[in-house]
Amino acid sequence: MTMTKSKGILLISGILAAALPCLAQYGGRPGDTVIYVFTSKGTGAITTQARSTVNTAAGLQTIDPATVTPEPFPPDFVGEHRVLFHNEPGDVFEFVVKEKTDKYEPLTQIIAPAKVLVSRGQLRITPAGEDDIDAPTTFFTTFPKDIVVSPNYALSVPFELTFWTNSQTFPIGIVASPTFVSPVPPPGVSGAAYIIDHGIFPALTPWQNFYKLFPNVGWVPGTDVKVIDQDPSLVTTARLIRLRPGRKTPPFSIAGNTHILVLQGSVQIAPAGGAATVLPFYNYAFVPPGYSITLSNPAVYSGPK
Repeated sequence: MTMTKSKGILLISGILAAALPCLAQYGGRPGDTVIYVFTSKGTGAITTQARSTVNTAAGLQTIDPATVTPEPFPPDFVGEHRVLFHNEPGDVFEFVVKEKTDKYEPLTQIIAPAKVLVSRGQLRITPAGEDDIDAPTTFFTTFPKDIVVSPNYALSVPFELTFWTNSQTFPIGIVASPTFVSPVPPPGVSGAAYIIDHGIFPALTPWQNFYKLFPNVGWVPGTDVKVIDQDPSLVTTARLIRLRPGRKTPPFSIAGNTHILVLQGSVQIAPAGGAATVLPFYNYAFVPPGYSITLSNPAVYSGPK
């Protein structure tokens, strides 16, 4: 990644940070529901079922983050903790929460791969000898194993990273040895530049209509999706799903462990053929592989009849 591109990222970050508070950050209009859908240990393929489908398997879980006891990081990482939602071999999903402190996080070696969405706040990364890089809300990126992350701190609070890794080791970031040289970036490219270069701003990715992707199987206008990352090496898929007010999906399943986080509005989630549970803003759900669900936006539609 060239320094010219780094400055381009800084410019985009500034524009989004200034503009997004005035708009729906994840591409939804007022009244829309937007959810983050992350799938691991499976292809992430979506399969639509008949409306008469009844899901007989157990396993749907919903969690309010406020009910989870935070787990602090080691003392080197001041003001940092995690809120753990799901923990099994090969699939860990959590919030990484930073408080606003006057102490930088140290130079950090990432010892397992991770997928990261800046879901709240803004992070400032301060690579040595380079311009600072600000990663605003909505930024998504990959931390490859053995990347070295430059010192960073939360510019605003609350600050949370929505964080997936395939390692049960906690934390997967350790203080980097001064002699360690990451094998990941090419020569002359910092870890910060590499991470930014391999990230995206989901707000700039276009939505696709479900009813066009899956015609004639029950999807209706006003149900949309955007794929923001597919990683065959880690067997993961990250998506956003948007539901306009009053819209409901047909029963569908996703191949793999699926994690859902409500980023805008609220969503009614139900096992196919079962009773719905309202998942409020910024609440979490876990959906087992192949488990059939429906999603709906409980907001009342007030547009054209």
